[in-house]
Amino acid sequence: MITHKRCVTCEEFKSVADFAMRAASSDGKKSKCRRCDAVDNRRRRLPERERSAAYRHALAHASEKTLLARANAADEAAKARVLARASAAAAARDAQVCAMASALQQLAELVAARRFKQACVAEPEVITQPPNPLA
Repeated sequence: MITHKRCVTCEEFKSVADFAMRAASSDGKKSKCRRCDAVDNRRRRLPERERSAAYRHALAHASEKTLLARANAADEAAKARVLARASAAAAARDAQVCAMASALQQLAELVAARRFKQACVAEPEVITQPPNPLA
C-alpha cells in the first residue's frame, strides 16, 4: 500500500490522507491534493456564485415587486368593495329618505284634507279650495 502521492497541480509529494477519495481512480484517490482541489473549486465556482447571487437578488426584488403589486391590487379591490358598500348604503338611505318624504307628503295631504273638511263644516261658504300642505 502506498503512503505518499504526488499532486498533479502543486507537484508536491504528500501523504495519501491529503487526497480525497475517487472510486474511478486506480488507487482510489483523486490526482489533486485537497488544498489544490479546493482552490480549483473556488476558482471555478466563483462565477456560479456571482450568477446565483444575482439570481437570488433579482428573485427577491421580483418577489417584492410581485408582493407590492398584489398588495396594491388587494388595496384597490378593498377600496372598490368599500365604495360599493357605501354606494349601496347611500342608495338604501336615499330610498328610505324618498319613502319617508313620500309618507310625509301623504300625511301632510291627509292632514290638509282633514283640516279642509273641518273648515268646510265650520264655514261652508268661505272655503272653496283645499290649502297647499307644503305652504
